[in-house]
Amino acid sequence: AADFNFSYCIIKADNNTPTSGTGFDNIWRNNDPDFKDIYKNDLTLDTLAFATQKGNPAYIITGLTPPMESDINGNPRPNGGTNPDLGAYERD
Repeated sequence: AADFNFSYCIIKADNNTPTSGTGFDNIWRNNDPDFKDIYKNDLTLDTLAFATQKGNPAYIITGLTPPMESDINGNPRPNGGTNPDLGAYERD
C-alpha cells in the first residue's frame, strides 16, 4: 500500500514518474493552474484558470472553526458551481 494519497491535485512530473494507481485520485498531470502573478506571489486564480471547479466537493464542511466552506480569505466555496477551486483561494 502507498504511504501517501494525492487527491484532486495538479502534479508536475516527468514521464518516468507515476501519477496513477494506488495513492492517486483525480490527478491532473503538468497542467498550469493559471495563477494571476506568481512573480508577485499572487496565487489567486486567473479568470479562465484550469484549477477552477476542480476541487473535491466532499471537503466543503460546515460546523468547523474556521469553516471549510470558505477559502483562506473567507470567500465562499464553491463560488458559482458545485466543486471548489483547487488551492487556497477560490476564484472571485
